[in-house]
Formats: sequence, C-alpha cells, structure tokens
Amino acid sequence: MAKPKNRPKILVAALDWGLGHAARCIPVVREFQAQGADVWLGSSGRALALLRSEFPDLPFLELPAYDIRYHKSNLIWSLGSQSFKIIGTVLKEHFVLRRFVRRQGIDVVISDCRFGCFTRRATCVFITHQLHIRTPYTWLSAVVNAFNRWFIRRYDKLWIPDLEATPGLAGELSHPPIAGGRYIGLLSRMQRRDVPEQYDVVAVLSGPEPQRTILEELILEQAAGLDIRMLVVRGKVEIGAPAPSLSPSPSPLFLSLNQGLPTEVGDHMCAAKVILSRSGYSTLMDLARIGKPAILIPTPGQTEQEYLAELWSGKGAFSVWTQEAFDLKRALAEAEKLKGLDPALFPESGLPEAVAELL
Repeated sequence: MAKPKNRPKILVAALDWGLGHAARCIPVVREFQAQGADVWLGSSGRALALLRSEFPDLPFLELPAYDIRYHKSNLIWSLGSQSFKIIGTVLKEHFVLRRFVRRQGIDVVISDCRFGCFTRRATCVFITHQLHIRTPYTWLSAVVNAFNRWFIRRYDKLWIPDLEATPGLAGELSHPPIAGGRYIGLLSRMQRRDVPEQYDVVAVLSGPEPQRTILEELILEQAAGLDIRMLVVRGKVEIGAPAPSLSPSPSPLFLSLNQGLPTEVGDHMCAAKVILSRSGYSTLMDLARIGKPAILIPTPGQTEQEYLAELWSGKGAFSVWTQEAFDLKRALAEAEKLKGLDPALFPESGLPEAVAELL
C-alpha cells in the first residue's frame, strides 16, 4: 500500500496596516484548506487577532509589527518620518521568516503586502493590487514604485486580486500587469444575502489609527441629531463583547470585527440600506461582492483611497465625500439614488486554479 503524501505546509502572512489585508486573506486560507494543505497564520497586532478569531484552531506565527500611524494632517510626512522603522521591520520579518520556514518545513509562503516574507527555502507568493502606486508627486511615485518592484521580484509568483479585463476594480493601480503577474479575481469573504433591511446605515470603520477613531467620532457626533437606525462595525478585535441581533435600534449599535465573521458581519451589511466606509481596496471588494450602495470617505491624504473613490464616483454606485466636508444627513439623502456595484460584473474566479497550480 502506497504511503500517503505529506500535506503541504503553507504560511499565509498578512500586513498589519488596518484589517483589510487580513480580511482578504481569509478566503485564501480557506481555499488552501479546501485543497488539502496545512495552514499557518502570520501577522501581528489586530490583523493577527482577526485571523486567529476566524481560525482559532490554526497555528500561527507572530511577525514584527509595522505599527504605522497616519498623521492627522500629512500622510506623506507621516510615512516619510517612519521610513527607517518600516525598513527595519521588513528586515526583522525577513529573518524571522527564514528561521521559521527552516524549522517548520514550510513549503509555500503567501505574503499579502509583507515585503520581507520571502526565502529561497520555500515557494513565495506576493499578493498585491498596487502594481502602480500613486503619490502626489511624480518623483516620489517613481521612487516608491522602484522600491515596490524590487521587493516583488524577490518573490517567485505575483498574485493580483482583481479582474484581468481593464479597468477591473482597481483601475490603473492594477493595470497594466507587470511581468509574471497573475490575476486571481476579487478576494472577499462576503456573500450577497437576501435579508430584510434592518438599518438605514451600517458604518464599517477600519484602517490605521488615529484616523479610524477620528472618523468614528465624527460620524457618531453627526448621527446624534438624526432619527436613523445605525450599526457601527468597528475595525477592532474585541474579545467577549456581545454581538447585536439583527434588529433596529433608536441609538447606534456597535460590532467588533471578530464577532461572527464572516457570516454575521455580512448579514448586517446586507441588511443595510447603505454602507458607510473608507474607500480601501479590501472594502471595495466586499462592496462589489454584496452589491450594496455606499458612502465613501477616503482617509485624508491616502492617495490610493482617493484614487479609488474618484474612479467609482459618478457611476451610480457610491457617494464620495472628503472627511473635512462630510455631512451625514446630506450623504444619506444622496445615497437614496445609488444602486451599488453589480456583483455579476465581478465573478468569482482565479483563486482555486492559482492554488491548485501552486500545490
């Protein structure tokens, strides 16, 4: 009788800038499990907590934390002032990853935007939609993209979470492709569900601090004077907090991202007339999957979010506001005319085939 083959060992590592990277790694982990692989989780901080809450039985590797904070007034200055810390973290995670792969016999490393998670001892895959990073300055864009491409070339494969056909969902961020890139479709743990509308608005607030808290406080202040049913999904992972039921309330309800992911949060989002959120790419993938209209407020100074919001504004799917000029009452009135993205335009495809080929 032939011996059974050893199950391949996979490490799925997510960047810890907000929770979007960890959230979109959830379907990646599930696909590897479905195809018979043993999976380890890798990340830090809230991102690792989210993955562990979703997969409590899986082993994990705690990687060095990037711990990036966005300055209240100038994002470029903020990231520039933390550049040495970022480079130091990349080096630390690279050496941590090398030791871990050697000791555990990892066969494949999947890195969602963690630049240092590559090694010659395993097949390494980099996941990103940002092939062409945008900044406010041409010279800075050239420097940042040179840095980005150099690290991508350290990996054996590049997976792009978007559609191959232009403009896809990410537009010029992910098109045209770069050498060796493979489009794997959208990565979202959400599914569209037909549930009764229970909320006028569900606010999904994630992203790095302090901007996440600034937006939450702004929304709650404006909601206090309105007669609306609102649920606030905080971009936090809190253990032991009770999850709200699907029922309307005269005052805002609160939900943390570890409470019932993905089904519970997906049901709450599908039960909303409109979603309010940042315009991060992981959030847009969720919105494309559930087909709900949304009010988008880009993180101030974050050029990727500003570009994505501009790309999809005026197409009947989203209402776009700056944080400085945001008016919840007017935004909700404007949202009455929105239809959201059509999920039929973003079919699920690519990931199962990419995983099968890798294994």
